[in-house]
Amino acid sequence: MKRLILALVALLSWPYRLIPAGLRRRLVFGLALLDSRIGGPDDALRRLFSLSDDLELLINERAMAHGRGEHPKHQLTRYHDFFVERIPAGSAVLDIGCGYGAVARSIARRVEGVQVTGRDMNPARIAEAKAADNPPNLRFLVGDALTGTPDGEWHTVVLSNVLEHIEPRVDFLRALTAAVSPRQRRPHYCGDSIFRLCPQGP
Repeated sequence: MKRLILALVALLSWPYRLIPAGLRRRLVFGLALLDSRIGGPDDALRRLFSLSDDLELLINERAMAHGRGEHPKHQLTRYHDFFVERIPAGSAVLDIGCGYGAVARSIARRVEGVQVTGRDMNPARIAEAKAADNPPNLRFLVGDALTGTPDGEWHTVVLSNVLEHIEPRVDFLRALTAAVSPRQRRPHYCGDSIFRLCPQGP
C-alpha cells in the first residue's frame, strides 16, 4: 500500500513541478490559511497542529533520505559523543528504545570491545535497524521496555529520548535498576539519557 501511494505521489508530482517553487509555497500556505479560517479558533488550532505533525513527519522522512538513512541531527548536534565518551571499553550496553539504531551503531563502532544490544517495541524500526550496515558486536531485538529487560548482565543502559514517553518514570527506573544486575545497584545518572551501574564500594 505504501509503495502504491508513493508511486502515485511520484506520478502526480510531475505536473506539480512545472509550477515555480515560490508559487508552490504560496499555494500550500494559502490553502492552510483558508482552512484556518473555517470554524472557530479552537477547531482551527486543532487542524493546524495536526498539519504541523504531518509536516514534521515529511521533514523527518526527507531528512532521513538526505542523510542516507540517518537523520542529519545526529551529526549536527554531535549528541552521540555524549554516550560514546561515557561508556567504558568492554561494556555490555543495552540501548532501550533504540529506534532505527543510530546511537547503538555509534557506540558499537566507536567504543572498544563493547557488545551492544538495541531494543525497541516497534518491529518496523527494528527491521530498519537490522537492515543497516551494522558491526558484528551489535544486535537488535523487538521488546517493550515496560515488560522487562533481555537476559544478560548489562553494564550500561542507554535511554535516548525515551523517558519523556514513559509516565511512571521513577517506577520504571527503579524496576530497570533492579532487573539489570542485582550485584550492581548504584546508578550514575548523566542527564536523563544514560546511566551506568557501577560496582558497590567497600
